[in-house]
Amino acid sequence: MEILCNPIFDKFSVIKIAERPNPGGGGGFNPRKASRTSVGFSPGGTIACLGLCSLLSSSDMSRILNEIMHAYPSLAIELSSLPADESSDSRLMAELATHVVDLVEAGHCEEIRPAFELAEHLIAAGPGGERGAAVLGFLETVQNVASHRKCGMAAFEQFLGPGSQCAWEELIEAWRGKMSLAEVVASETGARLRPRWWEFWRKRDRRTPSELLSQVQNPELRKIIEQITRE
Repeated sequence: MEILCNPIFDKFSVIKIAERPNPGGGGGFNPRKASRTSVGFSPGGTIACLGLCSLLSSSDMSRILNEIMHAYPSLAIELSSLPADESSDSRLMAELATHVVDLVEAGHCEEIRPAFELAEHLIAAGPGGERGAAVLGFLETVQNVASHRKCGMAAFEQFLGPGSQCAWEELIEAWRGKMSLAEVVASETGARLRPRWWEFWRKRDRRTPSELLSQVQNPELRKIIEQITRE
């Protein structure tokens, strides 16, 4: 299996989460047992493993959307305007993650508590898709975005519940020594990262996330880079 190297794909457009049963047969959810599998982005079996797409039914989606909008009315317009095929539970939780990092950067630390309480509830009691959204949509995105900001990841640890704390530590370990979601997925799946076809003909300079961000002005593109890379 190969993973196409491209740091600028929307995190949620090409990958879905599929929960695997625990080896011991227990009912607990281990986020690192979740597989990020292709939904057919590129031909020839090459997987562009740069995102999540854990789709829920419309009733489940409305429940999660309502929870977020109740706690954070300022997100209502942005989230409710997402196209139906982009409004996965992971996408909603990741948008919430970026929002809470923005709140901390603005000095409104206590306002992020409901978001972490929601994530903890989903991890502790939600079905598999919602647990994956809480871990890989919310917590992973908080870590990634915060790594690019002055506040850093440590600012959020005081808000973690028991289940979130365990997942938080596993995510840190999974990302150790890696800068992009593609590298994490390659490590999890045993895939090999390969350059895009035109890069075989010239020497590639591997840019760091901070170098990418320094060259991008578009706010939406910057948000995507922050969500799928880590300093």
